[in-house]
Amino acid sequence: MHDAVFLQKLQVKHLPYDIDTQNIDESRRWIISPVYADQVIKCTNMGRKVLWQEFYDMVVSDEAYAVLIQWVTDHQSEERKYSKKEIHEAYRKYLEEIYKYNLSEGIEGSR
Repeated sequence: MHDAVFLQKLQVKHLPYDIDTQNIDESRRWIISPVYADQVIKCTNMGRKVLWQEFYDMVVSDEAYAVLIQWVTDHQSEERKYSKKEIHEAYRKYLEEIYKYNLSEGIEGSR
């Protein structure tokens, strides 16, 4: 990703479930994907090109997305540095990158 500065806003200190390796290095930061396996399978099985808006709406309309935004807001690597709105916008940019590199020939042509 060329301009990955937005990813800093998505870094968290801890994952929302217990992983043994979390405790090994307290300085480690995590980025939680907004896309989960069922969504990937759905996109793959559509048998046609998935439009950007369709992909975006599928991800952000899922109740897990709201939970993710709240988790990242509450567990930022730098406590209370970014607002929920800033985190949502950073995830939008991240989703654009995911779409561009995995579901499209380029996001400009898919909007």
